[in-house]
Amino acid sequence: MLALLVFALATACAVFFGWLVRRWAPRIGAVVPPRADRWHSEPTPTMGGIAIVAATVLGCVPVFLVPGVLPFADTWVPVPLAALAMFVVGVLDDRLQLSPTAKLVASLVVGALLVFVLARNEPGGLPWWLTIVSIVWFAGLCHAVNLLDNMDGLAAGIALVATVFLTIVFGDALGSGLDMLLVSFAGALLG
Repeated sequence: MLALLVFALATACAVFFGWLVRRWAPRIGAVVPPRADRWHSEPTPTMGGIAIVAATVLGCVPVFLVPGVLPFADTWVPVPLAALAMFVVGVLDDRLQLSPTAKLVASLVVGALLVFVLARNEPGGLPWWLTIVSIVWFAGLCHAVNLLDNMDGLAAGIALVATVFLTIVFGDALGSGLDMLLVSFAGALLG
């Protein structure tokens, strides 16, 4: 029941914030003009990530209000923090047109911090090769989604499918806090 409430709230917030961003972005010049590498024929507002993040965060509010539900296990707090860090990189990219190298370095740094913080709980740490693979996987995943962002709705649609399957397959292993965060994220992506 809690998951349904979180999902519905995140979806409703995403619809509202999406509408707000579409109205607000052109006023500050946050639009992408038609270009050869884009699939739209008229200027399209950017900053949709703001609506998704705001809806995801607000969708999690019921989790904090229900007694006995652990919002986030200490071991998983770095996961939403890494997501927020990459959100900041995305906003900066939308506004400043960061170079591919700058985005790559940022994602590698955030990925390294995430992997090292999560690995501190592993007895003996992670093997060096697994650490490198994990950091490169994180950066690669970030850039794969960024590359899909040239068609309206494609990146969000692929992320929605991945989030639903992550929640279904790994929900029990992730714990209630991260599971509810994924449910909220799925609702925000659907909106």
